[in-house]
Amino acid sequence: MTRQTFEKASLVSIIMPVYNGSSFISSTIESILNQTYTNFELLILDDFSSDNSIEIIKSFKDERIKLFTNKKNIGYIKGLNFLIKNSKGEFIARNDQDDISLPDRLDKQINLFKRKPRLSIVGGQIKTFGEYCKKVSYPVNYSDCKSQLLFNTCLHHPTVIFKRRKIEKFITKLYDENRAPSEDYDLWTKLSLYLKIENVPDIILKYRIHKNNYSTLHQEKQFENNLIVRENYFKNYLNMPIKKEENILINKIIYGQHLTKENFFEFAIFLNNILSYAKNHTDFSSIKQIISFYWLKSLINYKSIDLSLLRLFVKNNKLISLKIFLNTFYLKKILYRI
Repeated sequence: MTRQTFEKASLVSIIMPVYNGSSFISSTIESILNQTYTNFELLILDDFSSDNSIEIIKSFKDERIKLFTNKKNIGYIKGLNFLIKNSKGEFIARNDQDDISLPDRLDKQINLFKRKPRLSIVGGQIKTFGEYCKKVSYPVNYSDCKSQLLFNTCLHHPTVIFKRRKIEKFITKLYDENRAPSEDYDLWTKLSLYLKIENVPDIILKYRIHKNNYSTLHQEKQFENNLIVRENYFKNYLNMPIKKEENILINKIIYGQHLTKENFFEFAIFLNNILSYAKNHTDFSSIKQIISFYWLKSLINYKSIDLSLLRLFVKNNKLISLKIFLNTFYLKKILYRI
């Protein structure tokens, strides 16, 4: 199949809910219209904005843009589900109102689907900008993605593109409003058990950091819902129960919260328990690597290491797999300062 034929056959529906996005929406739309992959529709839902977002959106004269407007605010998750329902593409792609998709983003993702037809969901690497700049690494292969989901999401939500028909075989209403703002983490943990997920190895999106980021504004609720999502995933992926205090400990490490010396001893026991449950798992090598990474992450994030903690790390040397230094994903995480 030639590139021209593939583009003609593969319409991409890019969905973008907007609420008071006038500060950044113009540059975001420009980044989408400038994609080198051109067979797409851009569906925008203005969720009853009180600024001039609608006027800015209407200033773009491109027939690929389809604007919907709400007469009342329905929220981010309902907006996503509405746009998916009204899209026509074989592929559904995400983009937030304040992020910048690099010009070859869609090209790289569609090409990965072409090379690997069994893939259902594809994300990519990002670089933050705005209040601070940092490269952020996500796992590339399917096994590493599933293992990463034990701790946190394996995809950066605004980079995601997926095959709608494959996903709709398992879930009719994609995003669960009750799991917001962990709705994406919840979705990937469910779908990863049946469908293949990967990330392209290249940076494809610039993620804007500012005081009104959705996840930042709702971090407390995200913390709570992460516990529910993670508990279910441990059960379904490893057939392993997870205690609430163990679950909370993972959240503390992910969010960079303070750890006590006792937390390290608890974490070591928990990680060893994961290894025992995963010893015959098909993804054991990847699970061992993700455990190694989070064991190192807990040490790096802790500021005061004494002799007893060093002994603890030495005693639990089996938690460290040297393969993480051969894995581009983990090597980048370490080089990017976790």
